[in-house]
Amino acid sequence: MNKAITSFIISTLMLFVFSSCQKDSIPPVPSNSETSKMVQTGTWRVSQYIDCGEDETYHFSGYTLTFDALGVVTALNNSTTITGSWNIASGINQDEFNLHFGTAIPFDEIDDDCWHIVENTPTKIRLEDECGGKDDKDFLILEKNQPN
Repeated sequence: MNKAITSFIISTLMLFVFSSCQKDSIPPVPSNSETSKMVQTGTWRVSQYIDCGEDETYHFSGYTLTFDALGVVTALNNSTTITGSWNIASGINQDEFNLHFGTAIPFDEIDDDCWHIVENTPTKIRLEDECGGKDDKDFLILEKNQPN
């Protein structure tokens, strides 16, 4: 009888331990898509940011962005460094470029998990998103910095 109870307890504990591990707790790693590989080369800048029809590009003047293979994006402007995360996910009709900076100003403005990729070239990525349920759209263009 003791052996049966011990086996039951061990089985129950094992079931609990293995069922508590969830893959969802692991942050997403950028996909191997063409855009993902492209954005990891060189440095980038925000060349245009239109928020509900208002040009707010000036907030990002002087910042350079780097995207690494582990999903970390770093924004650098002289002595200011802001880090966040990024990934590219497959959307219903088009891929999505996800940027997360939390509350770090000014990058909180572009913190979004559904920037739709509408154009990508080796030197430019054009993104758009709905503007708070309005008919307007938000636009974000990232351009690759040219080497000196």
